[in-house]
Amino acid sequence: MKITNKIYWETAKWWQTIKLTWINVLIYKLNFILVVIGPALGVYLIQYNLWSTIYSNYPANHLILGFTLEGMLSYYLLIFFVKFMTITINGIDLSEEIRLGKMSSYLVYPFYFWEVHIAKFLGRISIQFFIGTISLFILQYFLLKGNSVITFENFMFALPVLGLVAIFWFLINFLIGLLSLWLDQTWTLRVIVNIIANFLSGGILPLEFFPSYLRNAITYTPFPYLYNYPISVLRGENSGQLIPNLIIIFYAFILALLIKFVWSRGMKEYTASGM
Repeated sequence: MKITNKIYWETAKWWQTIKLTWINVLIYKLNFILVVIGPALGVYLIQYNLWSTIYSNYPANHLILGFTLEGMLSYYLLIFFVKFMTITINGIDLSEEIRLGKMSSYLVYPFYFWEVHIAKFLGRISIQFFIGTISLFILQYFLLKGNSVITFENFMFALPVLGLVAIFWFLINFLIGLLSLWLDQTWTLRVIVNIIANFLSGGILPLEFFPSYLRNAITYTPFPYLYNYPISVLRGENSGQLIPNLIIIFYAFILALLIKFVWSRGMKEYTASGM
């Protein structure tokens, strides 16, 4: 009976936190559009117009490093989709909670601080999953003339990979957010990390555009597995491979250890004074 009650209350805590996150996100619809949907969609439309203009100078079906215009536009549509399915703004919330002293209230909850943020992350990512999937089909219909970018089978193969990448990004953002225990602002660091990750993961240019020595070097980092690898799975090129998934898990484990270390040190410095 005690075990049943414990499971019930634990489940209720998670469910209520997720529901509250849905309410907080969706009640400010314009903010959600400007912060979450707007940047991702804006970047894709820029890439769409850029590459359409570049390919217009060449004959039909011209290849640039193995990419036709349709292949290039499909690639950036999948970049948009993967970003939308894996990245949330949980790190920004965490930074504000620490800076403004709001974290103190969470420390007395019957719910661990990291559990609250995981529940918030699940609430946000579930909304983005729904919108991202709809957006993918809408964009491919209007911008790619209905050409199918991914199949249902490849989509199902990619879901576990997207889940691992989402966990990895959550840990990165959580770690950067915790640095607010020492830093007044962490947005600069977050921007630097995002730029490096975008560049080295194929988020700005396909990795096929990189020199071979650089492609070989970054295979020892987590970056190619954030965008390039999930896209290859969505295309049906790397379905069922175990090694890339283990690499993501390995780096996620390293991040979790760093978070634990930073948290234990940060709690000794935290004064709850706020601003």
